[in-house]
Amino acid sequence: MILLQAYTDDGNHKQQPIMIHRAIFGSIERFFGILIENCAGAFPLWLAPVQCRIMPVTDAVLDYAQDVVAQMREAGIRVQLDSGKAIDLFVSYCSCNRLQSTLTLLPHAEVALLRCPSTAQLA
Repeated sequence: MILLQAYTDDGNHKQQPIMIHRAIFGSIERFFGILIENCAGAFPLWLAPVQCRIMPVTDAVLDYAQDVVAQMREAGIRVQLDSGKAIDLFVSYCSCNRLQSTLTLLPHAEVALLRCPSTAQLA
């Protein structure tokens, strides 16, 4: 607590001033700055701008991938469809951009494999 000196009011009485401090935007900006610094960009799944990225291996499963994207968006999951990249480029992109989960769709079986990088991979 900071003690401030007294002042004399209009009635010649000594009053102690009260200081009200409110820094809504500064506090929020400081909070997010610390959060980004501590997470090093690898946000927890609930806070990540993109929670899941979907990659169809071939164009044969592209329609199925679009259906999966639609269902995930209806469920409130922030998802992006990423087609047209080679698998090695896709995995490299996901690990470099610290994505928490990727979904790779395989042809013929419509099987989805979930890949979640470990904490060591994100550091």
